Amino acid sequence: MLATLRPLLEEEHTTLSTAYGSGGGGTTEGDGGGLATKYPRSAAIKRIHLMLLPHAGEEFKSAVGAYCQRQIIKSVPSLGSDLSSMYLMEEVKPDGQTRYTLAKDPVDVKSHPIHGILVDLVDSYIASLSSNNTFPNDTKTKTEQHPPSVLLWTWYLRANLHEQVAEYANGISLIDKCIDHTPTAVDFYELKSRLLELGGDIQEAANVVDIGH
Repeated sequence: MLATLRPLLEEEHTTLSTAYGSGGGGTTEGDGGGLATKYPRSAAIKRIHLMLLPHAGEEFKSAVGAYCQRQIIKSVPSLGSDLSSMYLMEEVKPDGQTRYTLAKDPVDVKSHPIHGILVDLVDSYIASLSSNNTFPNDTKTKTEQHPPSVLLWTWYLRANLHEQVAEYANGISLIDKCIDHTPTAVDFYELKSRLLELGGDIQEAANVVDIGH
């Protein structure tokens, strides 16, 4: 359980960082050492490596950006949920021990530094993809631009981030753009239904589910 997680001791952190590779979350597959080199295409290893990086540094921002881009390109609908598991908060228990708990309250999530990093990154992706079909600082040429589906799933991720902080109207606005673009994708209707339900419109949420299926 997340509620029982304790901060790593320095030697434990060093051991795990070495095992999962000092650069496993970078933009080039196979960079770093340890498991990241042995299994360069493993998303799980890259994801674990993210949690071992100092969240206030540029290395983390670069690594989480590369991770998000890979998952967006693959059209992974669970990316938002995956990233939300990084919203850990330290809490001192009655016994004096420090443990991690997962931020779930929208107020706590919105103030969490990782959520802020993700919002900034995804907003920059939307701006860049909307103008030239590439991510910021992308090395692709005009003939290697990303297909429209990449912007589509970036909108979807941004809608997820709105959901996490109870910005339901903003999330619905973005997911409507996804549905207009690809009205056959069930994931879009499911997210819109959830946003409507969380916003209190239970009947419309049910109607959207019926339409989507």
